[in-house]
Amino acid sequence: EDRAVYQVSRQKRDDEFRGVVLGNYGYTCAVTGQRFHSRQHVEADGAHIIGKDVRGTDDPRNGIALSKSAHWAFDRGIFTISDQYEVLVNPNASSASFAQFPAIEVNRRKILLPEDSSYWPHVEALAWHKQEVFERFSL
Repeated sequence: EDRAVYQVSRQKRDDEFRGVVLGNYGYTCAVTGQRFHSRQHVEADGAHIIGKDVRGTDDPRNGIALSKSAHWAFDRGIFTISDQYEVLVNPNASSASFAQFPAIEVNRRKILLPEDSSYWPHVEALAWHKQEVFERFSL
């Protein structure tokens, strides 16, 4: 049986994932609604729900477009996203010092979703994030 093995650089793979995810969300943060997009500059990140460091895939359903600060907060468990695609702010985060931090101010608000529902965040990935990141958050 003939087989071919392809190697793709990590940078190329990351760029492809980022491009697909950002395109699905119109280059807009799903949580805050922030958007800055030009030919050379994009403020939003194509964020993994289950991180690559714990074997998360590059499936677009394991991705969500997040502003830089929302991405940082999501990766630390300051908020998660419910099965109903609502932002859930960690109750422990209210003890922190913050001002004008949009990711906290949108508690219980529904996130922006891609038009094509086949690209919506996968509920299993969201459940993983809630259990492994959100529930382990501490100040």
